Amino acid sequence: MQIATTGRSAIGISAYHNSNVDIASGSDLFIKTSGESGSYGFSIFINSTANLAGNIKIDTEKDHGILLSDSSGNKMTVTSSAQIYLSGQADFYIGANTGGYAPNLFTIEQGSKIAYEKDGATKWYEIQADYEEENATQSIHYITADNVENTLNVGQTSSWQTPSEIVDEEKAEQEAKEAEEQANREVYQKQFNNALSQYDSLIKDSSYKGINLLQADDLKVIFNENRSSTLEVSGVDLSSDKIGMMTADWSKAKDVQTSLDQIINAKNTLRSASTKLGNYYSIITERETFTDNLINVLEEGADKLTLADMNEESANMLSLQTQQQLAINSLSLASQASQAVLRLF
Repeated sequence: MQIATTGRSAIGISAYHNSNVDIASGSDLFIKTSGESGSYGFSIFINSTANLAGNIKIDTEKDHGILLSDSSGNKMTVTSSAQIYLSGQADFYIGANTGGYAPNLFTIEQGSKIAYEKDGATKWYEIQADYEEENATQSIHYITADNVENTLNVGQTSSWQTPSEIVDEEKAEQEAKEAEEQANREVYQKQFNNALSQYDSLIKDSSYKGINLLQADDLKVIFNENRSSTLEVSGVDLSSDKIGMMTADWSKAKDVQTSLDQIINAKNTLRSASTKLGNYYSIITERETFTDNLINVLEEGADKLTLADMNEESANMLSLQTQQQLAINSLSLASQASQAVLRLF
């Protein structure tokens, strides 16, 4: 927000008689006043309060940047998030005259920043410790560009710079930061695209006997000898373009988020395909286990039909040979007996 005033007594913002004024953190306020006298950028009167927490620039032609008036009971706080820039003829001070009423209280919190423009150059100060002043007399205390270092506990100050130099420096820093971020994005972009290329190569190499289930090829699995029991395995095309992964072009920061979104969607697609192929694998594995067990049973039965016990067979052969020898001996004895009978006649 910008406020510009001109006239004999120019006042940018004034809180009067039990008023409250808050400049929120992160907000921007620019006050410019010009007049013959009494040009106050920000002032409060009679039991009023003000909390300055935003980015405030006050440019006055005469007199004061911020005034805690000579009326009583006022409280003004510059919070730790405030950044106040005073230019022109502005002074940053407390003025108090109780007039027999409650005193005025002025507080500057640690961490707040104050800048003075003097002779065309600007110097920034960061408050290192809370500052508080309570005026119970008719005294007026000024905090100016000349006495700020003796009045407040400030940190290391930068060298004097003109406002344009500050803007140019901030712009250069921002451009350098953006250039560094772009260089980093280009490095990561190259790595990302290389990984994507390797992924596609892996998908293409995942074939067996001319069939690649990861490139939508189908596979027919036969479970018995007469081909009456089969399973049709449907492949899934998981190449990068099919799962929504595109070659990265991270010329802008928002392009990185686009690739991240693609990765999340691709991950969900791969999980779905993995579940589908995993189900096929489970079925084939169970049938393979069943077939192996059936083969073992059949082989055991065949062995019992074809394999003989050598000891048992040897005993059987010896028995047969003995029986054969006995039969031959019997026939020989019978033949001899017959001839003996014939010789009697």
